Amino acid sequence: MKNLRNNSKLLILLLFIFVIQTNTYATWSIIAVDRTTREIGIASASCTWDVRGVGICVPGKGVVVVQAKSNSEPRKLGIEMLSNGSSPEEIIEAMRSEKFNPEEQQYAVISLEEHTTPAFYHGKNIWKWNGHKTSNDFIVIGNTLPDENVVLAAFEAFNTAEKQPLAFRLMRALKAGAEAGGDKRCGMQRARSAYITVAKPKDNEAIPYLDLSVIGMNPGETSAVELLSNLFENWKKNYKEMKNRSTKISIVPKWYKKQ
Repeated sequence: MKNLRNNSKLLILLLFIFVIQTNTYATWSIIAVDRTTREIGIASASCTWDVRGVGICVPGKGVVVVQAKSNSEPRKLGIEMLSNGSSPEEIIEAMRSEKFNPEEQQYAVISLEEHTTPAFYHGKNIWKWNGHKTSNDFIVIGNTLPDENVVLAAFEAFNTAEKQPLAFRLMRALKAGAEAGGDKRCGMQRARSAYITVAKPKDNEAIPYLDLSVIGMNPGETSAVELLSNLFENWKKNYKEMKNRSTKISIVPKWYKKQ
C-alpha cells in the first residue's frame, strides 16, 4: 500500500512537469536543503520569458535542476531516481547519457540524505560565463552570466544567513546574484522571469509550501527578481501566520491571464 502511495505521488510529480516549460535557456539557480526542518528549495532567474520548472522539488527527497538548454527528459529521470533513493552522483551520471544531449545542458542535484553533497555537470557547449560554487547543503550554478561574480555573490548571501529560514536565504541569494550582474543578455534589467519554490517534507508535490513566480516581463521593464522580491517581502510580513499554509502567487502578463 505504501509503494502504491509513493508511485502515485511520483506520477503526479511527473505529470506536473508537462505543464511547465520543457526547453528553457536558464541562467542562475540556487538549490538547497535544510537537514533540520527537512525543507528543500530552489530560486532561479533568467532573461528568458519563463524560467519556471528548470528545477523540480521532490518533497522529503531533494531537488533536480536541468538548465542552459533545459530538457524535461533528463529531469524526469533525475526525479525518478531521486524518489527511489539514488545519490546525486548516480543521478548526474545517468542524466549524462548521450540521448539527452548533455553537452547543451547544465545539471545540479541535491539530496536530503545524510552524508551526501550536491552533484553537478556543465555541458561543453553551454554559454559562458558558466560555473558553480557548492557547499554541503546548497549549490549556486549558472550560465550566460557576465562573470563569476553572480555565482559568488549569491553563494555568499546564502552562506552568511545560516540562521534564517531556508526561504529567506534563497531569496536573499537570488537578489544578490541579480545585483552582481544577473543574466548578461538582460543588461540592467537582470532577468525577465524568476521564481522561488520551497517544499516541506510532507507537501503535495504539485502544491509546495511556497511558490512565487514572475514571468513574461518585456525587455527593459522592471526586473523580474525585483518584482519577485516584492512578492516575497509581502509574504514575509505574515510569515508566522503563513508558514503553516501553502502560498502560490504569480505575476504574469495581462494577455496570459486570459488564457
